Amino acid sequence: MRSKFGNLMVALACVFATSASVWAEGPPPWAYGFTTPSGTAAPAPAPAAAPAAPDSTPRHVPGSDKVFVRQQIANQYGPADWFPEDHGPLPEIVAHGRQGAMIAACSLCHYPNGKGRPENAGVAGLPISYFIQTMHDFRDGLRKSADPRKANTNRMISFAKNMTEDEIKAAMRRIASEARLVAEPSGAVALAGALKLGLSPKETVAVLSGGNVELKLYASILAG
Repeated sequence: MRSKFGNLMVALACVFATSASVWAEGPPPWAYGFTTPSGTAAPAPAPAAAPAAPDSTPRHVPGSDKVFVRQQIANQYGPADWFPEDHGPLPEIVAHGRQGAMIAACSLCHYPNGKGRPENAGVAGLPISYFIQTMHDFRDGLRKSADPRKANTNRMISFAKNMTEDEIKAAMRRIASEARLVAEPSGAVALAGALKLGLSPKETVAVLSGGNVELKLYASILAG
């Protein structure tokens, strides 16, 4: 028993020492895609290479009859939509963003269904109040990366600062409509059971078991 207790104390001491080191030195740069710690001078950039010729190779994805080139897929203000038949009309902020304010289309990174690319956050199924609060926190300087060089977080901060409240709500309505689901973590097991029993995925299921769903806000936003 003493041996187990001693091992536990050693393990806790190691965790504490590691946490203290991270607190003092900052987060490890590799976790954010960098090779040098935050705040250090960046290496001199390499000489700019000549711009590459546009890639005109036709691109395909399984299950879609659409064909796009790389430039269309990566278009910040109208990215390729491989499965337009899977959803209704998209809000302008989701489909095209707002180029004048340098707000990229939400669908560029998060896709029309809200599930997101591997390197981007999936927002489908998030509680309504959490989605809106996150955008407000980006806007108000309350949500940022531990490494201030992280580009995609800084882009979200810029987008949130330039988006109107109506645009934020339009994006949220789109995600809520696509996901057909508003669920708290504690309701996930019950939902999984319902789906296993053959519940149609097109039906709307609301599992409001937590305290972070504001019913009046939810109803007013969905009502438009």
